[in-house]
Amino acid sequence: MLVLLPVFLLIAAALAILVLQRVRPSIGYSWLIASIVSIITWVVILVYRWYPGFPVGPVAFPGWLPFSSSQVISFQFDPISWSYALALVALLVAFLLTAPSRLEFETSVAPWVSALILVSMGLLAVLAVDPLTLMLSWAAIDLIELAVVLSTARQGKDARQAVVAFSARITGVMVLVWAVYVSRHAGEPLTLTAVTPEVGVYFLLAAALRLGVIPLHLAYTRDIHLRRGFGSILRLVAPASSLVILSRLPAAVVTPNLAIYMLGFCALAGLYGSVMWLLSSDDLTGRPYWIIAFAGIAVGSAVRGYPQATVPWGITMLLAGGLMFLSTARYGPHLIGLFIGFISITGLPFSPAAPGFTGLVVLPFSVLDILFILTYAFILLGYLRHSIRGGPETRELERWVQAAYPVGLYLLIVSYWLIGIFGGMGGPIVGLWAASLASLAIALGSFAWLWRRARQAMPVPAPVGVVADFGRRMGSSLASFFRLDWVYQFITSVYVLLQGVLGFLTQILEGEGGLLWALVLVALLATLIIPGGIP
Repeated sequence: MLVLLPVFLLIAAALAILVLQRVRPSIGYSWLIASIVSIITWVVILVYRWYPGFPVGPVAFPGWLPFSSSQVISFQFDPISWSYALALVALLVAFLLTAPSRLEFETSVAPWVSALILVSMGLLAVLAVDPLTLMLSWAAIDLIELAVVLSTARQGKDARQAVVAFSARITGVMVLVWAVYVSRHAGEPLTLTAVTPEVGVYFLLAAALRLGVIPLHLAYTRDIHLRRGFGSILRLVAPASSLVILSRLPAAVVTPNLAIYMLGFCALAGLYGSVMWLLSSDDLTGRPYWIIAFAGIAVGSAVRGYPQATVPWGITMLLAGGLMFLSTARYGPHLIGLFIGFISITGLPFSPAAPGFTGLVVLPFSVLDILFILTYAFILLGYLRHSIRGGPETRELERWVQAAYPVGLYLLIVSYWLIGIFGGMGGPIVGLWAASLASLAIALGSFAWLWRRARQAMPVPAPVGVVADFGRRMGSSLASFFRLDWVYQFITSVYVLLQGVLGFLTQILEGEGGLLWALVLVALLATLIIPGGIP
């Protein structure tokens, strides 16, 4: 049961806060409970890495259904699940320690309780050993996200967006169900730690669908009343629970003929996401594009036969993204923290992101490698751009808030390096330093050029302006198509049409002639179903 201790701790903290709010409401004590328990959970997971006999588990629960069944749910701590678990809890601790600086906007304990529960469900997903456990965890995360978004939606359009996003995620779950069926039909036992190539392609497709890579689509094009803070937890946990499955896939998961098409989708998703992340007005507006960019290069690494390389990209998305999205102050030690985060994600030799480049660029060199290098260069350039944007000061806050705030952010950096050294990211390696150096050179060169022109107020050259304007027009058109907005609009139209039909039928059946109309409908259905009509 040691495997599930972190989950129990987080759920117990959420229940304790709910009870406290019923007995003696207190924002301060609730924050203290959530923060202390989350830090203890982070320490517990960290210690597991040196637990005698690591990996820890697996622990299985047979007979959990009310009827006789051979299905079991099981969990395990191994280097991969340990990496994602430590990253998720580090993100939670950072969210809670920086929360007092946002009390002006978050005056309720509901986001803290929701974050505790959501991260506990994320832990169940990354610790899952069998597909059934993963499916249940995915469904729980999706339902929590749907409930939170619907409860905060202010317009009908926002609610429809949440429902469509939920439908896209559930489609991935259905693909995973099909993978289980295929495996059982072949008479092979199926676990996430021993995936066969025949079934692995379905796992890959399930993750790609949930991440919005194949086909390219964004679950959320904008945040719904959820900005910094809990919004970052909500947006990052679901992708993390989907990325973890990529690292379990076999190397030869896709045939060469199919791989080229899938890599095309991945390159398109990554490049589109990185460019939109770079051009976004601020880091929170670019948060969906940050996720889709890393999802594209992670799925691409798995398709290329390097599933282990997906772990650095997933952890980078979580921790480097969390550092950016939770950081409001951009001065002094806070700016230094963002700079350290930038150095950490460059992929230079022995940095935590270095192992990821083994799957990003695969020899012999091709056009796809150039696209992936450009994708990561735009990610780095966008990170630099958003890091130097001004933010609110924290000097006017109480001293304990000023002390807790940087601790939460620096914990993300410490966790990132700990995972890079001891986790499932491959350990400190030199990596493909030429590829990482090329991405860094493009990012720094572009940043220096833009900075120089901004400082000297130099006008943009006419050819560059024409190309940029054409790029924006084409990008807008392509984005509208590849985001599948036209599909979503069609689904929305069908939804509105069915809603109108049901409303019309309800109005008829509730009227004075409702009983007569009901009998007419029954007779009509009978003539359609029963051969020869009603005798």
